[in-house]
Amino acid sequence: MSGTPSTTPPARRRVMIVEDETDLARVLKRHVEGIGCEVQLAATGEEAVALAKERFDLVLLDETMPGRSG
Repeated sequence: MSGTPSTTPPARRRVMIVEDETDLARVLKRHVEGIGCEVQLAATGEEAVALAKERFDLVLLDETMPGRSG
């Protein structure tokens, strides 16, 4: 029946935040978790590449990081 509401909760979105500024990364993480997402942080390009082996629905990427950037 198409009009019946689903009792299955929606899947939790997975988000990776790549940010080398610690305070900004924490604020972004708190806000994104506040809308019900699971968040993983990466502080360097190398950490981001390693985490990227997992599946994410969204990546918030700082493009101007030292070393390996966006």
